[in-house]
Amino acid sequence: MALLPALATVDDVAAILNRPLSITEVSTATRLLEIASGMVRRYTRQDLTFALGDMVTIPGNWGQSITLPQRPVVNVSSVTINGATPPFAAWKLIDDELFIGTGSFQPDYGTALWGGTGLWGPAGSFQGPQATGATWQGPQVSVAVVYDHGYDPIPDDIVNEVAGMAALQMSSPVGIDEERVGGYLAKYAQSPVGGLALASETKAVLNFYRRRYASVSIATRR
Repeated sequence: MALLPALATVDDVAAILNRPLSITEVSTATRLLEIASGMVRRYTRQDLTFALGDMVTIPGNWGQSITLPQRPVVNVSSVTINGATPPFAAWKLIDDELFIGTGSFQPDYGTALWGGTGLWGPAGSFQGPQATGATWQGPQVSVAVVYDHGYDPIPDDIVNEVAGMAALQMSSPVGIDEERVGGYLAKYAQSPVGGLALASETKAVLNFYRRRYASVSIATRR
């Protein structure tokens, strides 16, 4: 997996400190930004940086929607179910969810998933066309999605939090174990790049971007 870029720049740190950085400080700020960006990504469970043509494989379910893991979803270029391509009209993207609609597919595993003209019920029903809506064919199938997602540019509030964490750590005097300025919290170790932590105020900002856990359909096949 390619290394994701920092969510803020050295210039952003310098702007918060309101002064230019020395060569040594640029190196330190670069490392601090990498650490802070990683913390933000782990907390939000999001890459955040824009990605073009990313592919994800998701288990199917017995419901009509699948939540794509990375937000915001900018575009979906292809969807395959167990390697078969459903007609474009069969699915629709709404926000970060793929809904399956009036597609026609065969109910038994091991055959061409999409075909015919009737709307079928859940896989394995063996009852022919069903009156109810289509599903993502249950957790036994793999749904592969190629999509574009993320932000370009990174939102200002994320940039501000990441750069602020780095700036606070750089500006604190030696000998201070912990310091809080606004929403930024730094816990200092002997290393000049260690000890960063997300303050509750920072988490409150990041909660808007944090990925929710996908719901799981408990419906059973007919």
